[in-house]
Amino acid sequence: MDIRHLRYFMAMVEGGSLSEASRRLHVAQPALSQRLADLEQELGVQLFVRGPSGIAVTEAGTELYARATAIVKQLESARDAVREKAGHAQGGVSIGILKSVAPLVAVPLYLAIKQELPAVTPEIVVGYADELRQRLRASQLDIAMQVHAVHEKCAPATALYRERLCLAGPLPLVARHPAPIKLEQLAGIPLILSSMQPSHRMLREEAARRNVALDIVGGIEDSKALLEICATGAAATLLAESVAARRAGNAGLAHAPLDEPRLMRQVVVALNDNVMKTGAIIAAEAILTRLLRERLAATLP
Repeated sequence: MDIRHLRYFMAMVEGGSLSEASRRLHVAQPALSQRLADLEQELGVQLFVRGPSGIAVTEAGTELYARATAIVKQLESARDAVREKAGHAQGGVSIGILKSVAPLVAVPLYLAIKQELPAVTPEIVVGYADELRQRLRASQLDIAMQVHAVHEKCAPATALYRERLCLAGPLPLVARHPAPIKLEQLAGIPLILSSMQPSHRMLREEAARRNVALDIVGGIEDSKALLEICATGAAATLLAESVAARRAGNAGLAHAPLDEPRLMRQVVVALNDNVMKTGAIIAAEAILTRLLRERLAATLP
C-alpha cells in the first residue's frame, strides 16, 4: 500500500463510482479496478459493495478513508513546509467558516489570501459548526471556526468573541416579556430549533438541566427558511446577537437578548492538530482572525 493506492481509493469514495474516479484521476477504469483489488487483497477486507448505481463504501472502507485522508494531508503539509524553506509560504490551505458569517467574510478572505499569500491556494468551506468540527477532526480542513458554550472546555484555539443569544420572531411573541429575557420566560413560546446549530443545542441542554419545558414546534437547518417561517408569525427562534442584529430586522422580525450567562456562545478559530503547521496555514489563520474581527466588529454588541 502506497500513497498512490490511497489517492485512488479516496477518489473512488468521493466519486461514488469507478467511472467518476477514473474521470477525476485521468486513469483508465480497468487500472483502477486492479488497484482496488490489490488493496483489498493486501488488507484482507472488502472496501466497497458494488451495486447497479455505483459503489458504496463498507465500514472497513470508511475507517480506511478517514486514515487515508489524514495521511495524505500530512504528506501534503510536509511537502509544503519543506518547499517553504526555499522561499515564501506556499501550498494549499483549507479553511472552514460558519454559515452565519460567510456572507461577510468568504469573499474578502479569499481575496486577502490571494493578495498577501500569492503562492497559497485557498479552499474555503462553508458549513455549520458541527460539520466544520467533523471535517477538522477528519483532517479535511486545516483551519475551522468553532462555536462553544462559554463554560465548555475545548482544545486550545484563538478566541474571537463571546456573544449572547437572542429570541427572534414576530413582535407579539418577542414582546411577551421585557428584555433581557430569562430562560424560564421562553416556556410557552413556540420555538423552531435546529439540531445542527450549537446554540440551539445549548438551549435544549440548559432547559433540560433546569427542568424548563420548551415548546419546540419543529426545526429547519436553512437559516433563511428559518427566518421566513418565523416571519409568518408561527414561531420564534434563537439567533446569536451579531446575527440577530443583521438578519432579524431585514426579515421584519423583532429580537431581544437572553439574560443567561451559561447560554453565551464563544466563537474561536481552531487548527488541525493532526498535521504540521506550515507557514501558509499560520499566515492564513492570522488573515482569517483579522478579517473576522474587522468585519464583525460593527455587528457585535
